[in-house]
Amino acid sequence: MSSDLSFFLRRCADKGLLAAVQNQQWDRASGYKLAQWRGDAVLGLGVKRLVAETYPDMAVSEMALVAGLSVQNQTLARFFELHRLAEFGVKALAGAKGKADCVEALLWELQLGCDANDSDARNAQWHCWDELIKIGKQRILERQALPQGDSAESLAWLSQWACESREEAYTHSSLRGTRDHSTSTGRLCIPDEPAVQEQLRFHILQRFHAGNPLCGVEMTTTNYPFFEDIDIMGSDAQDAGPPDDILLHSSAFWQLRAEILHELFPTVDTLELTLFKASGWNCEKGCYKASFHAVWPQLVVTRERAHLVRLATLTEFGKRSYSPGELNRLRWRLLEIDDRNDWPSVFDIASVRGGSFRLPFNDKLNKQANRREDRPILPESVWCFHFTELGRVHWYAKTHDPPDLPELDWLKRGSVRLPPDASLTPWRPFRIGCWLSSQQPAVGGGESCGSSCDRRSRAQEKARKEIVSWQHEQVRRRRVWHGTADEFKTRIDTHLGDPAGNESTLLAIKAKTGKSRFLWASRRLRGAIEIQEPDGEVFIRGNQEMQLYLIELISQFTDPWTGELPRVPSKVQARFDPGHSKTKRPWTEKKTWNNNFSFRPSWETTWSGWNASGASSSSDADSRWHESQGWWGGASPSQFDGEDPWKRYRGLTSSWSESDDLWKHWRGLS
Repeated sequence: MSSDLSFFLRRCADKGLLAAVQNQQWDRASGYKLAQWRGDAVLGLGVKRLVAETYPDMAVSEMALVAGLSVQNQTLARFFELHRLAEFGVKALAGAKGKADCVEALLWELQLGCDANDSDARNAQWHCWDELIKIGKQRILERQALPQGDSAESLAWLSQWACESREEAYTHSSLRGTRDHSTSTGRLCIPDEPAVQEQLRFHILQRFHAGNPLCGVEMTTTNYPFFEDIDIMGSDAQDAGPPDDILLHSSAFWQLRAEILHELFPTVDTLELTLFKASGWNCEKGCYKASFHAVWPQLVVTRERAHLVRLATLTEFGKRSYSPGELNRLRWRLLEIDDRNDWPSVFDIASVRGGSFRLPFNDKLNKQANRREDRPILPESVWCFHFTELGRVHWYAKTHDPPDLPELDWLKRGSVRLPPDASLTPWRPFRIGCWLSSQQPAVGGGESCGSSCDRRSRAQEKARKEIVSWQHEQVRRRRVWHGTADEFKTRIDTHLGDPAGNESTLLAIKAKTGKSRFLWASRRLRGAIEIQEPDGEVFIRGNQEMQLYLIELISQFTDPWTGELPRVPSKVQARFDPGHSKTKRPWTEKKTWNNNFSFRPSWETTWSGWNASGASSSSDADSRWHESQGWWGGASPSQFDGEDPWKRYRGLTSSWSESDDLWKHWRGLS
């Protein structure tokens, strides 16, 4: 610590010149922010003048670099710690930003002393500037210590992790694809070991500072920190610039975003947001684009759960933005800039579908021209959100700016890979189910065969993939519950915020011999769940969206399914195995139509045909009826006065011919 600076600061404190920053006594509530703002102006002018006087032979560009680093928050925070300002009674908020604000307010108080012709204040201020410049020059030396090797070194290091074929598992991929010089497949399998990851970050920064950044993305692990892409399309005028400030200065946007996440993950008392920015000219869209990459490191999710978080976000933003207020004005302002800026576009679905995240300090690639867009992902800030007991944002503050943390730390914060034992953050779905939209989640995609095989081989390959997909779906829709059906009802009702179970039903349905099967449903949701005793099999009903929701809900208290699966449908099996006997389904028989287009087959024949055609149980046949006709998804159990609707429909064998409307609904002609 400089003895001269300590001496003059002590004299100023004894004179009472530092009373405001010592006791936080300001003229009004905004007095501190005003003093910090004025101190920032004094700091900038004073440092620039002192740099020019101290280093007259230095190039102007070097002067600007020294002065710029000397006034950054990281420098001010280091100054606060190095010179132990807390020993003088100077109080600062937590974090580098709070310490930097305190130093700026201190400099303004010293400036007031200078205006009063106090020599101690003038000397203390000069020594503050001098010490800040020394720290700024030290930071330049630290930057120069970073290795600046050529691209050949990083290319050789990356090439050792290249995947030889596209069938291999991979952890990273290049936006250049097969045109990347480090890998012929565009994919890399880099171990998650800390030492290897540290080398990866080293080469990323090396390429970035050399002016030739990588264009890589990182694939998520099974459980990963929740992240999202927030995009705003801007003007196509070349001199307009990206519309970054619209969201950065909107407190309503970020508060609602944090409140929705806190509602879904109530066990996290304080949410931390690490925000990156990749704004600039979007070559594909032909306009400027404000692009933010938000990482919420405390929220560990799966790919399916991230999709549900996005759906909840879209619904709440859509609902709140139609009410008068700041969010409504923000919505209209976004649409005025570009009519594509609706909420589903702002919260880009690519972050959910892709399962990958562009690494910080990596650039975007213009695929048409095969060149970089000069829009690398760069650190923007770190924010903390604190909540009231009711789940509303009590207050939030910026804790770090880009200079406050080393670049290696920003790279770590931008990673979306976690250890295999990372546990999911406990979550609670929204208390209403109506926010589930009609969008279908894209949780995977198939690839075309792409070979020159004949038509029969391609058909068999397609059928094989269809069988694998069907089996995977059957496993995904089944879980294991270790308890009774009544206990299951109590548990799921509690998770839905209905501990008394007043809004759900549990009905006994047809089951195999020696088993009991029950159907749980809630008026809040459009799906249903089957529970079987005593083996604890749980089966999810509903459309794909509802399945996804219910699976994520019960996965918090059930185990994965490891039992047997139903037989593969004969129709699918026959395409894969031409010698497989094709069981003629009752619905493929010749249909008889009368003049009023009422088709009246024998319901008993249809029911027995389903049982004979390979259903694992009568409940599977029940499920096929519900899923194929979409009947159960549109009805609530409360509409049937506690009666099992499935039994009701099966018992109406004599009234089918008397109800044309019901038959039209069954045929999809309503």
